Amino acid sequence: DVTSPLPEPLARELYWIAMEALNNALKHAAADTVTVTVAEIEGAIELAVADNGAGLNQQEAPSGGMGLRTMTERAARAGGVLAITAPAAGGVRVSVQVPVRDDRPGAGTPQPALSKEIA
Repeated sequence: DVTSPLPEPLARELYWIAMEALNNALKHAAADTVTVTVAEIEGAIELAVADNGAGLNQQEAPSGGMGLRTMTERAARAGGVLAITAPAAGGVRVSVQVPVRDDRPGAGTPQPALSKEIA
């Protein structure tokens, strides 16, 4: 759970990263569940989109298509780094952790994650 509003530019970048990750899961994963999690952890916001679909082909790295490039650029503009992993249980997890201003009320205090599962 994020305790206070994010700066508009950061919120916008995270929104579009989430939308692209959801779009990729819909188009490529053949998943029946996608989970979006947003958590505030020690002065940073972590956004993660995980699916239980087909996963990544072990012979192929992510192709670096337009969507992946755009998510990577958005993460960098927000001061974070995009990570794409294939959990052992299957599926794909796209995550980004970005710093937030320390002057926000409650920043730096660990908060429980806000999670929404889409089936």
